[in-house]
Amino acid sequence: MDRLRWRPREQQPETERTLSDHRDLGDDQPADEVRRRPEAAHAEDQTPHTNYRQIEDQRRREPAVQREDHVHARRLTHILDVTVIEVRDVTRRFGSFTALSHASFVVRSGEIVALLGPNGAGKTTASRIIAGILAPTEGDAIVDRISVRDDANAVRARCGLVTDSPALYERMSLRSYLTYFARMYDVPQPGPRIAQLVELMGLTSVLDRKLASFSRGMKQKAAIARALVHEPPVLLLDEPATALDPEMTQTFRELIVSLRAQHRAILLCTHDLDEAQRISDRVVIVDRGRIVREGATDELRSAGRPSFRAELVADEAPVRAALGTAGVTVESIAASNGRLEARWSSDDPAETNTRALRALLDAGARVVSLNLETRSLEDAYLAIIKESRQ
Repeated sequence: MDRLRWRPREQQPETERTLSDHRDLGDDQPADEVRRRPEAAHAEDQTPHTNYRQIEDQRRREPAVQREDHVHARRLTHILDVTVIEVRDVTRRFGSFTALSHASFVVRSGEIVALLGPNGAGKTTASRIIAGILAPTEGDAIVDRISVRDDANAVRARCGLVTDSPALYERMSLRSYLTYFARMYDVPQPGPRIAQLVELMGLTSVLDRKLASFSRGMKQKAAIARALVHEPPVLLLDEPATALDPEMTQTFRELIVSLRAQHRAILLCTHDLDEAQRISDRVVIVDRGRIVREGATDELRSAGRPSFRAELVADEAPVRAALGTAGVTVESIAASNGRLEARWSSDDPAETNTRALRALLDAGARVVSLNLETRSLEDAYLAIIKESRQ
């Protein structure tokens, strides 16, 4: 804390809000590589305009990350449990198609939020609006207290974006590529930071090789290193583990958790529900462009009707008869390792389970255990998606 210092925002002249045609932006093009594009007349065909001279000027006045003696020092707002990303009633249309409709959610400092949904649900659209690549047709996104509508350049400087298909400058070596982005983000003496990242990603031996010679997995690692080179307060990860081997996936998962401990705000868009269950603090589920559920990961898993599993030593027929007599609706009975596993659900566990156990004991069954089953995030997700479509 003694290395942290508060630097008040200097008064800046109001800049012209310019938006550009989104159709010139490739779907795989990261925020770092956006170039100036022609202006468009309609909001649904616009993305924020990039002015690199303006970015450089803003960076000199108030960098997204401030350092003392080359030590990372974040502004005080990132140490506190405050809202860093706020999506406010955002709608995004592409012509007549609505990709995102009235979406609202937040991500706080030191928090990992998993954005889940089927293909085409609007996850990538949401992350690119937050990153300042796409302009919202309606609503607004606030990143580190800055509106993407007011100052998309400053928002981009505060975000690290990793997509599932990174677009790299393949004629450059990895060293030159990371140095280029480090200097763009005004990282002083980037050499040690680059060495740290390539070692973490297992790319030290190929630091001077051209990116064109990299495998897909190696390119993904390079994109992750690029996103982290300026130590941004916000990380937007869109299927970041794509093409990574299991060992590297585990390393990257541990890295994400360590970044959470450094008070970064992390939005994880993924189809890997096991990964989301392992590391996310909260979950936002989006389907057909609308947010259908939001909550803590454990709360979503425990929501719904409680389900129970009884492990028994008995024959199936008398067990079914006993539970039926007790008024318990059996969902399944299966044999496993010489024992029966009977499952049922109840809105009144105390009453139902008492009647079930009494009936089973009266029928001569030996009860080995009776446990409350916590559904996986995958089960919860599928149930929520099914419910939203009914």
